[in-house]
Amino acid sequence: MGLTLNEIIKTGKNKEQEFVLSLENTKNNAQKICSFSNSSGGSLFIGIKENGKIAGINPSEEIEKAKEICLNLCQPKIDFETHIWQEDFRLVLELKILSNPEKNSLTKDDNNEWRKFIRINQHTLKETKILEKIAILEKKNSSKPEILSEEKSDFLNLFQNDSKFTLSQLYTHSKLKKSEIDYLTAKFTFWEIIEMEISHDKIIYKLKN
Repeated sequence: MGLTLNEIIKTGKNKEQEFVLSLENTKNNAQKICSFSNSSGGSLFIGIKENGKIAGINPSEEIEKAKEICLNLCQPKIDFETHIWQEDFRLVLELKILSNPEKNSLTKDDNNEWRKFIRINQHTLKETKILEKIAILEKKNSSKPEILSEEKSDFLNLFQNDSKFTLSQLYTHSKLKKSEIDYLTAKFTFWEIIEMEISHDKIIYKLKN
C-alpha cells in the first residue's frame, strides 16, 4: 500500500514534492512547476499550510489555475496529471509534473525575464552557469580521477579550514580565469567533493563533510 497524504506531508519537501496553500501566487508556482519539469519530475500538493496542516481547496478551481499557469506562464506548455486526496472532509489537489526530456521549460523570473528553473533538493532555483555545467556532467557521467592535477589541487585548497565562498568570492580569491573557476566548481560539486549550501536564493560552496 502507498503512503497516506498525512504520511507524505510528514516526509517534508524534497526534490520531487512540495506543498502550497493555493496557486494564487502564479509566478512563484510557475517556477516550481518548471523546476519539476526540468528535473526528474515531481508533485505539487495544493491545499497544505506551511506548518503542514491540511487546509483544503476547491480542486476544480485550482485545476483551472494550473491550466492557465502551464499554458500561459510556461514555455513550452507543460502537461500535468492530477490526483485528488481527501482527509477529514478536506480536499487536496496533487499536480503531477512529468520530467521534460528536453529540459527546456521556461518561465519568468522576478525581473520578468524568461529563464530556466531547476530543482536542487527542496529548492527551486534559477539555473546558473554552474548548475548548467553540472547537468551536462550528469549526462556524460563524468568520472572522478584518482589523482588530481596541480591546478585542481590548488583550487581545492581554497576550501581548507571550513572556508565558504560564493562564486563571485571564488573569482576574487583564485588566480584562475573565471571560465576555469566555473569549470572546476562544477566538477568538484558533481564529484561531491564540495557541496552547495543554499540560503535565500544564494548559493555558497564549501567542502563536503
